[in-house]
Amino acid sequence: MQTEVIPQWSEGTLTAFHGTDINSAHDILRGEKLNVAKATAKKIDGPLGFFLATEVADAEFFALRRAPGGMLEFSFSPNAVQQLNASGAIRQPISPGKIARFIGDEL
Repeated sequence: MQTEVIPQWSEGTLTAFHGTDINSAHDILRGEKLNVAKATAKKIDGPLGFFLATEVADAEFFALRRAPGGMLEFSFSPNAVQQLNASGAIRQPISPGKIARFIGDEL
């Protein structure tokens, strides 16, 4: 799959969502750093990483897979979006799963 930085992502604000298990959601809200070992142990499929969805329904799918699940909403300022782009963050379509089709993109 080819990836690209989508131009409209570099303009304005961005709201994105993260679907995860409820304990991980609480850890993030408490400001705990992401932990590769914990993430690896909880991985279901797909590549390892921290992903955000541009559509709430897509994040909800990932939260429900990890019942009890939780969802977090992140709002990025235009400056933060520029910093993400500059650091190499990629916005691309979410790869379809065996039973799911997604409507938004992932970061």
